[in-house]
Amino acid sequence: MNLKNKAISGTLWNFLMIFTVSGTDFFVFTILARNLPINEFALLTFCFLLIEFGNIFVTAGINQNLIQRSVWDDKFFQSVFTFVLVVGLIISVIISGLGSLIAQLFYSALASDLIIFLGLLPIVFGLQSTFSAKLERDFRNREIMKIKSGSSLLSGLLIVLLINSEYGIWAAVIGKVIQNLLVLLLLYFRSGVNLKLSYDSQHLSEIKQFCLPLFGMAFINFFHSKGANLLVGAVLGAERFAFLSVANRAFDTLARLTISTVNAMVVPTLSRLEASRKVQAFYQILNLTAAFIAPAFIGLAAISEPLILVAFGENYLESVILIQILCIAIIPSLLGWYLPNLMISVGETSIAFKLKVFCIVRSLGVALAFVWFGVELMLLMQTLATFLLVPFELRLARKVVDLDIKVLLKQVMPASLSSIFMFASVTIVKIMLSSYFSVLAILGISIIVGILSYVFFFLIFFSDSLKTVLSILKSYANDMNKQKIG
Repeated sequence: MNLKNKAISGTLWNFLMIFTVSGTDFFVFTILARNLPINEFALLTFCFLLIEFGNIFVTAGINQNLIQRSVWDDKFFQSVFTFVLVVGLIISVIISGLGSLIAQLFYSALASDLIIFLGLLPIVFGLQSTFSAKLERDFRNREIMKIKSGSSLLSGLLIVLLINSEYGIWAAVIGKVIQNLLVLLLLYFRSGVNLKLSYDSQHLSEIKQFCLPLFGMAFINFFHSKGANLLVGAVLGAERFAFLSVANRAFDTLARLTISTVNAMVVPTLSRLEASRKVQAFYQILNLTAAFIAPAFIGLAAISEPLILVAFGENYLESVILIQILCIAIIPSLLGWYLPNLMISVGETSIAFKLKVFCIVRSLGVALAFVWFGVELMLLMQTLATFLLVPFELRLARKVVDLDIKVLLKQVMPASLSSIFMFASVTIVKIMLSSYFSVLAILGISIIVGILSYVFFFLIFFSDSLKTVLSILKSYANDMNKQKIG
């Protein structure tokens, strides 16, 4: 199987994995939201945010470093494994010790106990990333999908059973810890790596040089995506924090299904292409994914009200407007979302880091200025900042690669305009049906109308772009058939 087929096949397996994992997580999230008091639900969400922050220190750059090396080196892997193990132990001790103490003093004994128990996860995630790298660089994404999807389904079932057995907030904690320990063990056995503790100063130097900029990116990315949540919780209280968490969960679930799926394959794919072919491949990735990503997010905005009512109930209706504002920002974000990984694929991690600086400026900076005036205004101003700063991100990337802004716009405009037409169509249909059908029926009809209206508009007004997308997919299908025949 050639590189293109491996990349697309890997993307499809990634999508299937993320679809299963994210779908299960979202279902469990709705169960928890419906069954926990809002203060406990907010506390649980905050604790997982803390663990996610701890994961940055043990995962940032490690996976990419092992993947992008031209040749797999067991000795280098062993140095990376040792490094991650030591750092992971330190982070887990800090979270379980210092984090739980702070929670005990300033919040509650329950919060302290939760953090102690969850403090195990950073080291587990760190070790997972090292074993996963071996499978990813060999494009064994199908195996990763089986491991993570199966573990997620088992964890989801366990959490639901524990919730029904009145374990309350502990149901989610126990389920997540067991899930990630199982993933770690299975990834280790399937990777077949030569596991040994060793240390080489030259390897450590390479790890620092490659990973430090990516650590900075991950650090910034965390506060870019989660910093606003933390500010809302601190300034506006647990209730508004819970509403924003629900909106972000819907948005993040879709992002993992779409953008994150593609992003996971950008570095392995572009890293193995000649320099002259990287930009053209980047255009194709953007063109193909925009055709699916733009309608997915704008469609989420269109169906957000019936979705929230069906999944979370009337108590979380205030999350509807928040989801809609978050999804509007996808249009300018498409132009810059893959740029950091493009920079990583050419070895320019410092440029990738600078691109992430733009993200934190437009996210956390704006949040700090406007959170005092309400969540809605804060998100609106963040969206406006995204529109204003994307041209500067593109200008920075053009210092390294020869990107044509007009060509970039050409890749995303057909899908974006067709998605706006779809949003209008779905909105009209919802208004017309609101007095005659149940919420669940309106949700189903809205999804069907959204798909049909998007395809119709795309076909009528942007047939050339549609042909390009179809030709890429047809080329892949033909290559796969030839591979099977061979």
